[in-house]
Amino acid sequence: MLYLIAPGSAVGIVFQALRHVGPVRAADVAQIAAHRLSASDKKTLASTAYQAPARMRPTLTSIANTASVEIDG
Repeated sequence: MLYLIAPGSAVGIVFQALRHVGPVRAADVAQIAAHRLSASDKKTLASTAYQAPARMRPTLTSIANTASVEIDG
């Protein structure tokens, strides 16, 4: 059964991107997501990673464990 995880959020977009590109381009998605997701988004990602397919979990955990850089505007 295919369903959406965290629909309508940045975290949901990361899940969908990883599902779409597959393992070949997962590192590219991870690099971009690690820099763009907020600390809050990374907490959500960490808490929902268990819902993802097993092949995606290491990448999701890696993204969630990166330090967030807050940019002052």
